[in-house]
Amino acid sequence: MILQSKMPPTFGQLATLYLKTIANVAHRNSTRRLHLVADRYPTVSIKNAERAHRTKSSKVTVPHTVHIYSEEQRVPMQWKKYLACGQNKKNLIKFFVESG
Repeated sequence: MILQSKMPPTFGQLATLYLKTIANVAHRNSTRRLHLVADRYPTVSIKNAERAHRTKSSKVTVPHTVHIYSEEQRVPMQWKKYLACGQNKKNLIKFFVESG
Protein backbone atom coordinates (compact mmCIF):
# COMPACT_ATOMS: atom_id res chain seq x y z
CA MET A 1 0.00 0.00 0.00
CA ILE A 2 1.20 3.49 -0.81
CA LEU A 3 1.34 6.11 1.91
CA GLN A 4 -0.73 9.20 1.20
CA SER A 5 2.42 11.35 1.34
CA LYS A 6 4.01 9.24 -1.44
CA MET A 7 0.90 9.04 -3.62
CA PRO A 8 1.60 9.97 -7.24
CA PRO A 9 -0.43 12.98 -8.40
CA THR A 10 -2.13 11.29 -11.39
CA PHE A 11 -3.83 7.96 -12.09
CA GLY A 12 -1.36 7.29 -14.91
CA GLN A 13 1.60 7.68 -12.57
CA LEU A 14 -0.17 5.52 -9.99
CA ALA A 15 -0.70 2.74 -12.56
CA THR A 16 2.97 2.95 -13.59
CA LEU A 17 4.11 2.77 -9.95
CA TYR A 18 1.95 -0.31 -9.25
CA LEU A 19 3.08 -2.02 -12.46
CA LYS A 20 6.76 -1.38 -11.67
CA THR A 21 6.31 -2.60 -8.09
CA ILE A 22 4.58 -5.80 -9.20
CA ALA A 23 7.18 -6.39 -11.93
CA ASN A 24 10.05 -5.91 -9.46
CA VAL A 25 8.56 -8.39 -6.98
CA ALA A 26 7.97 -10.89 -9.80
CA HIS A 27 11.54 -10.48 -11.06
CA ARG A 28 13.08 -10.90 -7.58
CA ASN A 29 11.13 -14.14 -7.18
CA SER A 30 11.99 -15.44 -10.68
CA THR A 31 8.32 -15.49 -11.60
CA ARG A 32 7.52 -16.49 -15.17
CA ARG A 33 3.81 -15.79 -15.09
CA LEU A 34 1.75 -13.23 -13.28
CA HIS A 35 -2.03 -13.29 -12.78
CA LEU A 36 -4.05 -10.28 -11.73
CA VAL A 37 -6.87 -11.22 -9.37
CA ALA A 38 -9.23 -8.60 -8.00
CA ASP A 39 -12.07 -8.74 -5.51
CA ARG A 40 -15.64 -8.49 -6.67
CA TYR A 41 -17.89 -5.78 -5.33
CA PRO A 42 -21.48 -6.93 -5.87
CA THR A 43 -24.10 -4.22 -5.54
CA VAL A 44 -26.39 -6.47 -3.51
CA SER A 45 -24.48 -7.81 -0.52
CA ILE A 46 -24.71 -7.99 3.25
CA LYS A 47 -21.70 -5.68 3.50
CA ASN A 48 -23.38 -3.03 1.34
CA ALA A 49 -26.65 -3.37 3.25
CA GLU A 50 -24.82 -2.83 6.56
CA ARG A 51 -22.94 0.12 5.12
CA ALA A 52 -26.20 1.69 3.90
CA HIS A 53 -27.77 1.13 7.31
CA ARG A 54 -24.84 2.82 9.08
CA THR A 55 -24.98 5.73 6.65
CA LYS A 56 -28.71 6.29 7.26
CA SER A 57 -28.33 6.17 11.05
CA SER A 58 -25.30 8.47 11.28
CA LYS A 59 -23.89 11.65 9.82
CA VAL A 60 -21.43 9.71 7.66
CA THR A 61 -21.45 10.83 4.04
CA VAL A 62 -21.74 8.29 1.26
CA PRO A 63 -18.55 8.15 -0.82
CA HIS A 64 -19.15 9.24 -4.39
CA THR A 65 -18.06 7.47 -7.54
CA VAL A 66 -15.06 8.89 -9.38
CA HIS A 67 -14.76 7.98 -13.05
CA ILE A 68 -11.23 7.80 -14.46
CA TYR A 69 -11.14 9.40 -17.90
CA SER A 70 -7.42 9.77 -18.56
CA GLU A 71 -3.93 9.06 -17.27
CA GLU A 72 -3.53 12.77 -16.49
CA GLN A 73 -6.53 12.82 -14.15
CA ARG A 74 -5.58 13.76 -10.61
CA VAL A 75 -5.77 11.13 -7.86
CA PRO A 76 -8.30 12.11 -5.16
CA MET A 77 -6.75 13.78 -2.13
CA GLN A 78 -8.88 11.71 0.28
CA TRP A 79 -7.63 8.30 -0.83
CA LYS A 80 -9.32 6.30 1.95
CA LYS A 81 -12.69 7.86 1.15
CA TYR A 82 -12.11 7.12 -2.54
CA LEU A 83 -11.43 3.45 -1.77
CA ALA A 84 -14.48 3.24 0.50
CA CYS A 85 -16.64 3.10 -2.64
CA GLY A 86 -16.70 -0.32 -4.31
CA GLN A 87 -17.39 1.22 -7.72
CA ASN A 88 -14.21 3.31 -7.40
CA LYS A 89 -12.23 0.11 -6.81
CA LYS A 90 -13.79 -1.44 -9.93
CA ASN A 91 -12.95 1.67 -11.94
CA LEU A 92 -9.36 1.66 -10.65
CA ILE A 93 -8.77 -2.01 -11.51
CA LYS A 94 -10.31 -1.48 -14.95
CA PHE A 95 -8.03 1.49 -15.51
CA PHE A 96 -4.94 -0.45 -14.40
CA VAL A 97 -5.77 -3.33 -16.76
CA GLU A 98 -6.53 -1.07 -19.72
CA SER A 99 -3.47 1.15 -19.22
CA GLY A 100 -1.04 -1.76 -18.78
